[in-house]
Amino acid sequence: MHLECRLSLDLGENAKIVFDSVRRPEMKNNRAQTNIKLEKNLILIHIKAGDKTALKASLNSCLKSIILAKNLLEVN
Repeated sequence: MHLECRLSLDLGENAKIVFDSVRRPEMKNNRAQTNIKLEKNLILIHIKAGDKTALKASLNSCLKSIILAKNLLEVN
């Protein structure tokens, strides 16, 4: 089974700051591959996975990092 998820998050003026805090080289293992890109105010997430559990785990990992970075910006 091959699954893909593409997600774009519009974070406005905070997009670059959040992206820089969660950016890492392409994450790849034997079950999933994740790419994160920045285009203007959008953070683009593209995940390819071999099963739904790997897809969910990769998506949760990305979103947790993005939510944490966004929340830290709001505290300041």
